[in-house]
Amino acid sequence: MWVKHKCKTMDCSLVRSLATACFAVYIIHFDPLVFHYFAMAVKSIYNSTSGLVTVAAISMFLVAVFLACWLIDRVRLCASRKIFIPKSLQR
Repeated sequence: MWVKHKCKTMDCSLVRSLATACFAVYIIHFDPLVFHYFAMAVKSIYNSTSGLVTVAAISMFLVAVFLACWLIDRVRLCASRKIFIPKSLQR
């Protein structure tokens, strides 16, 4: 029922895209192999800068991580559509 509900205030596809991107970010950067490097990068930024520069640098790093994870997830979705969805069902 919720899926059929029409969004009145926001574009549903935008909300869905942001939700999947947030989940992709969570899955990718909390992976035990990746989290160590993520934490090291944030600690390095924190130790090498101070004040508002630290806040700005960490914020830019987080935005870059979000965009990279979003791009990785988009590639994954496109590849899975090409591999797992028959051509007769593709748009």
